[in-house]
Amino acid sequence: MPDFDKLVGLYQQKGVAFRRIENVLMGAQDYPENFHQALFTADHLSELLSKAGFTNIRHWRAKDLDNWPRDYSWAEHLSLNLAAQKP
Repeated sequence: MPDFDKLVGLYQQKGVAFRRIENVLMGAQDYPENFHQALFTADHLSELLSKAGFTNIRHWRAKDLDNWPRDYSWAEHLSLNLAAQKP
């Protein structure tokens, strides 16, 4: 999922156009399931996961995992990649 903090940071950089982050933030909206309905930061999602009973909340990197498909999760400058455990 997109990391709102990272996208805001990109937008605030001189020369980064709104259109560059719009599809990532909102979903490309090019098929029915490609819409984002919520925004998350690492802190916000971690809090929600914790309240739901998850533990060991941590960042992960797609490229460090065997056989992970190449998708937006590889774009570390855009993606919010958190893992957690439910006891």
